[in-house]
Amino acid sequence: MGPRPLPRPLPRAIAALAAVAIWVALPAAAAAHPLGNFTINHFAGITVAPNEIRLDVVIDMAEIPTFQERQHMDTDGDGTVSDAEAAAAQAPACDRQMGDLRLSVGGAAATLEPTTASIGFPAGLGGLSTMRLECSFVASLATPLASSTPIAFEDVSYPERIGWREIIATGDGVSLDTGGLPATSVSNRLTHYPADLISQPLDIRSAALVATAVTAPADAVIQESMRASNTSKGRDPAPNNWS
Repeated sequence: MGPRPLPRPLPRAIAALAAVAIWVALPAAAAAHPLGNFTINHFAGITVAPNEIRLDVVIDMAEIPTFQERQHMDTDGDGTVSDAEAAAAQAPACDRQMGDLRLSVGGAAATLEPTTASIGFPAGLGGLSTMRLECSFVASLATPLASSTPIAFEDVSYPERIGWREIIATGDGVSLDTGGLPATSVSNRLTHYPADLISQPLDIRSAALVATAVTAPADAVIQESMRASNTSKGRDPAPNNWS
């Protein structure tokens, strides 16, 4: 009985090894992604409203993790990711990301629901792509926010990967203590990394906020009610002296 033939190597495994070899051979100055070709970078924008909390989440993958992700998206095994394959991957990718987000309101876990999902592949180095995953989520609150409600958020995805991690927070109809978090993104949602922070990228993985719903002054509410009543009866609205 002759020797058994060697098993055929897996094309995807060979391609992955080849991609890594290309990156090892390239000089550091040729790196396309400003934070490095192995990085996975995170952004979370938190918007707190009286009745809901909205999350704007972006994951920016450099060339090597993108290559690995595209192997899973290439369901027909032809070596490319078609528009249909990318579209089919969007919602599951955001669902997986949602599973690594922790949100609590008043000490109780809040349930997130996905609202939008998109995947794009900006050009990278050596004919490979980077990947941009954008996900929106909302947590509807059973009761409106009370005074001084604590809100906690954490992104625990890809803990072993190096990269940029940024969180911002804003209030929409609430007074929000952000614990020092900014209201705007210094990286413009991972599209422009500040040169002076490349060597020491942001590493913000959690947020502790305190929210209080903003209510109109009592006299303003009364006068607005009177104006609405007069208008409905065909009378001239009462003068607005509180604006």
